[in-house]
Amino acid sequence: MPPTEPSGTSLQRRMDLALLYPICLVMVLAAVSAYYVAEHFSRVVHDHWLSDSVNSLAEAIAPGPNGAELELDERARALIVWDAEDRTWYRLVSPTRGTIGGSNDVPSAADADDVASVGATRLFESSIDGERVRVASLNLPAARYGEPLTLLVAETERKRTRTAHEIVTAVLVPQLLLTALAIALLLRAVRRTVRPLKTVAARLSAQSHSSLDPVPFEGAPVEVHPLIHALNDVLTRLKGIVDTKREMLATAAHNLRTPLAAALLHLQRVRAADDSSAQALTTAQTALRRAAHAAHQVLSLAHAEANAADPSKFVAVDLCALAHQMGAELAPTAMEKGHSLSLEVPGKVVFAQGHYDLLLSAAMNLLDNAIKYTPRGGDIVVSVRDGDLVGIQITDNGPGFTPPALGEGGDERFVRGKHSARSGVAGAGLGLSIVREVASRHRGRLEFTPGPEGRGTVATLWVPRASAPVASAVPDAAPVKETAQARAAEPASSTILP
Repeated sequence: MPPTEPSGTSLQRRMDLALLYPICLVMVLAAVSAYYVAEHFSRVVHDHWLSDSVNSLAEAIAPGPNGAELELDERARALIVWDAEDRTWYRLVSPTRGTIGGSNDVPSAADADDVASVGATRLFESSIDGERVRVASLNLPAARYGEPLTLLVAETERKRTRTAHEIVTAVLVPQLLLTALAIALLLRAVRRTVRPLKTVAARLSAQSHSSLDPVPFEGAPVEVHPLIHALNDVLTRLKGIVDTKREMLATAAHNLRTPLAAALLHLQRVRAADDSSAQALTTAQTALRRAAHAAHQVLSLAHAEANAADPSKFVAVDLCALAHQMGAELAPTAMEKGHSLSLEVPGKVVFAQGHYDLLLSAAMNLLDNAIKYTPRGGDIVVSVRDGDLVGIQITDNGPGFTPPALGEGGDERFVRGKHSARSGVAGAGLGLSIVREVASRHRGRLEFTPGPEGRGTVATLWVPRASAPVASAVPDAAPVKETAQARAAEPASSTILP
């Protein structure tokens, strides 16, 4: 099956976009600013030219007997009006005589809204025959011409617009080329930066469940070292899990194969020799019991690891009912060793948030250890604890148990405690691993403390409490203490925990 395309945006793409967006934004702002700068300078230059034109035309005005006159011959008029690109108009206005010379189409400054100045010349925008024009207005003094006059020169804005466009083009084209070069260099730099990550990914892809070697730091940037270190930690833990699984399968197979082979051998002896039938059946029963116990522990551990990973699926578990069930199931085993097995529960139902089967399996492993390791005729108490956390507590008066450091037995899988060999207790060394796995899944803890007066061990499985379901609420009552006297000398019908 081909690998699916990963969802989300790649780091390289995100870096590309993070760089391209600001560059494009800056380029747009540069284009807008270049346009307004070009328009400004084009207007300033042409306004000065237009101001020079109106001042030059003013030199052609001369006073006369009937008032000032604009003395222009045809050649002079052609020089003023002619332009290869724009059209030009002029107009001389007297407040008493009206238009003295030029075109009446030229508007006056009185109709303008936005008026600029270049020296004594005022400039403003208007229109003639539907086309935008720029008008220069110059007021002439009455002392020189005998009456106040106003000279106006209007010009279309074609050269202004073309000049502004040429300036914008001259500015933006090099900027666009430089921006394209910068983008290409940045994208190349991003790809070179992301390349070590792809190298790390390739090294991880080359891993298999049988190798899981650490990813080397050589060639990776310093910023990627924390990621590689975290990946190596994960690989180390994963390698440990894989090795443990492999060891578990090998040891479990051995622990199952050996007693089952012995059981088959003794069953063959039953068929071959009647006089040794009873002893052979007893030995076969013991071997099969060991095989069943080992299989149960292996399956319990696998169940604890594979299930209950989602705390949202946990339910309220009645620990009092759970304590009754585990006592009832293991009471016959306690009877065989002549132990006194007691149950102490509070006067109310105590609920834990969890998985019933897993909690039962963990608690029964604690009780089974207490039964196996406590010397014959010992006292074992199963209690339900209620506090900030709730739990099942197993108290015995056996040889005591101190949680060992890793590697000393009792806490590692398939490694049995140091008292196992001396006491002749059979087992696969999975009991505490199962309990700790269940506690971890329930966000609880396994606690060991010395027993009363320093004798024996108190093992408590603490888990979070749960709110009591309405249908399961019970009225408060006095604490309950039930005892199963399971002595070897007592009859098999002795009272067992219900």
